[in-house]
Amino acid sequence: MMDRALVRLTAVAAAAAFFIVAALPSRGLAYMAAVDALSSAREADMRTVERVIEAEAVAARLRALGLSADDVRGRLAALSDAELHAFASDLDSLSPGAGFLSVVAAILIMAIVVLLVLKVTGHKIVIR
Repeated sequence: MMDRALVRLTAVAAAAAFFIVAALPSRGLAYMAAVDALSSAREADMRTVERVIEAEAVAARLRALGLSADDVRGRLAALSDAELHAFASDLDSLSPGAGFLSVVAAILIMAIVVLLVLKVTGHKIVIR
């Protein structure tokens, strides 16, 4: 009875893994981006940068360095789209708590995999 349930569980897990792998595209496709999409991406990046710059600690540090808000906005406007996007991406990665859900999901997946391996190999976990 236990072996049948284990075989069924293994079959379902293998089918799910095959389904996920089959759903991935076999090759990447490139498309031309519309001008509106590029300008909205720049606006989103600009909002990200401005949100960080408007934070009190950052604004105080910029004032201490002798930069006014207008100076900073002028320098940001002079950046190319690629430079602004790279800067906004770097700021996103610096925000506290960024990626927390990804870390939690990875830990849960690893725990599930370990438990499945222990179940398949017939080992038991005893907590006293």
